[in-house]
Amino acid sequence: MNGKKTVFLTGATGNMGWAGFQELYGRKDRFDIRVLARDSRKNHKMLDRYADDPSVTVIWGDLMRYEDVLAGVKGADYVLHVGGMVSPAADYYPEKTLKVNITAAENVVKAILAQPDPDSVKAVYIGSVAQYGDRNPPRHWGDASEPQTPAKFDMYALSKIRSEEVFASAGLKHWVSLRQSGILYPGILSVVNPTAFHVPMGGVLEWATIEDSGRLLAQVCEDW
Repeated sequence: MNGKKTVFLTGATGNMGWAGFQELYGRKDRFDIRVLARDSRKNHKMLDRYADDPSVTVIWGDLMRYEDVLAGVKGADYVLHVGGMVSPAADYYPEKTLKVNITAAENVVKAILAQPDPDSVKAVYIGSVAQYGDRNPPRHWGDASEPQTPAKFDMYALSKIRSEEVFASAGLKHWVSLRQSGILYPGILSVVNPTAFHVPMGGVLEWATIEDSGRLLAQVCEDW
C-alpha cells in the first residue's frame, strides 16, 4: 500500500480525457492512474511513453467488453467515465453511438457493483449540455433542474440521457453526472463539419476550455 488513491479513467486519449490524464499525472504523488484505451496506433503513440512509470497502468481493451472495464474498475477508488462516441462521429453513426455509449455505461456500473465494497467507489459520469436541447430566445441560460428536451433525432444527446439514467438508477452510493458544455481545444477550428450549423441563428453556445475540463476531472478526486 502506497497511500495513494487509484483513479480509473476511460476516454483518456480523447480531448477531455487527455486533459484530465495530464492533470492527474501532475499529481501522481497522490494518484495512481489506470486508463482503458483501444489498441490503436494513435493511442500507443500517446500512451507508450508512460509504460515505465509505476503511477500509470494502461489496459488495452474496449469499453464494449465488460471484462476490460472490470479490469479497470477493480480496486479503484474513483471511476471517471469520460469515454464514448462524440460528435462529429456520433452524428454520422447515430445508432452505433446509442449502442456504444449506453453499453459502456452499463459495463462501468456493473463493474462497480461487482466490487467487494461498491459503496467505497466514487463514480463520475460525464454528461452533456446537449441533453437539454437548443437554448432558444428568450431564455438562453438554464440550470441542471430543467427538463431534458434534445432535438428529436439527436442520438448523441439521447445516448447521454440514457447513460446517465444507468448511473442514476443503479443504486450507487457515490455518483455524480457532470453535464459538460462544448469544449474549446487546440485545432477545433480546423474541424469543418455540417453539424456546426445545427445551432439556431438565435441560439447560444456554452463553452469550457480544455484546461478547465481537465482540472475538473482531477479536482473531483481530491479529498477536499
